[in-house]
Amino acid sequence: MSNLLAPYIFRAGDAEAMLTFYQQALGGDLTLARFADMPGDHGDEVQPDWIMHGELHTPDGWLLLASDGATPGGDTPGAVTLCVMGSDVDHGTAVFHKLSEGATITIAFEQQFWGATYGQLVDRFGVTWAVNVGQGNQQ
Repeated sequence: MSNLLAPYIFRAGDAEAMLTFYQQALGGDLTLARFADMPGDHGDEVQPDWIMHGELHTPDGWLLLASDGATPGGDTPGAVTLCVMGSDVDHGTAVFHKLSEGATITIAFEQQFWGATYGQLVDRFGVTWAVNVGQGNQQ
């Protein structure tokens, strides 16, 4: 599998409506995972029926990602994270390491409950990056 760079859009309760609208406009397959279906305490900032992770794969090969969850950096609704996805953990580790120069790491790059190795950082230019690689990557 090749690597992919995709936008990850953060919302505050309307990620499902947004992705459904994009699906109607662009076509494709939509998958949604709700906070109620995920392990752990998600705090008071999210509702159980909100979207923890949503993916829209369009017929044109585009991938749009979205979540209703607050990001560790406290991004506002509408904020976009650049998400690097792929199957090669070594490559993902190298990408995360290179991007982390001068960055603030908000989620350590490590194995996650969904099976992938994941980490998140805000680079020295203020851009939020997520790297999600390996087994369990739903890409």
